[in-house]
Amino acid sequence: MIFFLEDGGLTMPSWSQLAQWGPTLVLVAMLIVFALKAMPTWERIKMREMEVREKEAASRTSQAAALTQLGNGIEKMSQVLENVAVEQRKATDVVKILQAANMDTQDQLAAGVRGLVERVGVLEETTK
Repeated sequence: MIFFLEDGGLTMPSWSQLAQWGPTLVLVAMLIVFALKAMPTWERIKMREMEVREKEAASRTSQAAALTQLGNGIEKMSQVLENVAVEQRKATDVVKILQAANMDTQDQLAAGVRGLVERVGVLEETTK
């Protein structure tokens, strides 16, 4: 029961006062019961939330590792392509040099043939 401290002594409230407080006491009791029942549920929800966050962190870590590997692979591919481009440029330069040398050789050969034709022409004229 609820007692009040009045005039230096404990007195019990009247039934009319208890009746007035009844709805309030019922609401307070309901809130206490709800809080006691909701506390374990709230704790389970929080624990599940922490588990989900841990799994998300692990997933992000694995994604970061995969992206790092992908970046390394792309970097190696770019190095290979750069080396291919350099070698292709060198090969193109060599082909140009060989073509120029071949043209010089052809020009020399043509000049030699023309010289021989002229000599043959001169020899034919002198023998006539």
